[in-house]
Amino acid sequence: MLLSDKNNVTTHWNDVSSDYDNLMAKDKSYQIQLETIVAEISSSPKRILDLGCGTGAILEKAIKKYPDIEYFALDPASEMLNLLQKKFSTNSNIQYTVGSAHKLEFEANTFDYVVTNWALHHLAHEDKITCAREVYRILKSGGKFVHGDQFALVMGPVQSEERILHILDLLTKKAKYYLQEVSFERMLLQIKLMPRFLTENGECLATTEFWIQAMESAGFEHIRTIISEPAYLLNRVLVGTKK
Repeated sequence: MLLSDKNNVTTHWNDVSSDYDNLMAKDKSYQIQLETIVAEISSSPKRILDLGCGTGAILEKAIKKYPDIEYFALDPASEMLNLLQKKFSTNSNIQYTVGSAHKLEFEANTFDYVVTNWALHHLAHEDKITCAREVYRILKSGGKFVHGDQFALVMGPVQSEERILHILDLLTKKAKYYLQEVSFERMLLQIKLMPRFLTENGECLATTEFWIQAMESAGFEHIRTIISEPAYLLNRVLVGTKK
């Protein structure tokens, strides 16, 4: 689910790949966000790119809706892609690519939709801006970028007290939610990742305002923000359209 290979972040996700589906299956907040993303796919698309596809949570739902179109799955974590290929071994309409979201090696005007969930916060903030431009480039005119992720309310220098206190509060709420609503193991994963979020070591939460500005600068129009429940977890879906 991650989009860059800085500070061995890809190694971490390769390590957890075998258990990832089990960890996330019971997470209602995650499943709600997936359903929201897939619901935005309409008008009989021909080609969809899943950016930071992980083990294929979006693909699994999208293929049920549109089984006969072309899908492209991109992720830098090779073990995630290996699991994905095994999961969809009978599907011949999926192409798999190891790559990064801010260095997309696709031709311009290729895709009807670029979709992603819980992936782009792994990018450094400057790479997020590049990613928005790259997604705009590879979309067809009228194509949509459907970006689901975890967000924050505060950004700033890594050691900013305001940012750190906000991230601590947010991650504590997430950990409590996972313990009460998902599983002990899911809570432990959140706690294990807390130092990465605090130091922005491959876990770099941005505000929705930051992403909206990046998307507008790239050229996207009609940008919408969809709130995923429970709202206090700050999971959101941003949708923008290429001119």
